[in-house]
Amino acid sequence: MAQTRDRSSALEPIRRISQIRQYSPESVPDDVVDKLLELARWTGSSKNGQPWRFIVVRDKDRLGKIGALRPNINWLARAPLGIAIVLDGSDPVSEAYDEGRLTERLLTGANLLGYGGGVAWSVTRRSRRRRNGSSASLSIGRHARS
Repeated sequence: MAQTRDRSSALEPIRRISQIRQYSPESVPDDVVDKLLELARWTGSSKNGQPWRFIVVRDKDRLGKIGALRPNINWLARAPLGIAIVLDGSDPVSEAYDEGRLTERLLTGANLLGYGGGVAWSVTRRSRRRRNGSSASLSIGRHARS
């Protein structure tokens, strides 16, 4: 009689990934950040162009400024670091897909490495000709979306 293998347990670590908004004060080691960035770098994109840049933010003042941009992301100020995904805004539909893939990969990778993560996003819209401060807080270009 053939044995059947329960494959659902292999998916359990992914199913348990959740949004984390409370963090320990311990810093995240550089080697963990490097592994997450490498994972993100190899993530596929909608047009296979990997149109992103990453900015690692450890500075508490800067995290606080970014967290203050929107009321529902103020928890970011208490995180030990942030990894900003920066897109240029040239193709919003493709970039929404790409950003989702990257975010899920980073959350999954952090979880598998024994860490948690949360998603906080902010958009700088060129069409409104105003900036919400995220680009300035991260020291990135005028036409970037973060």
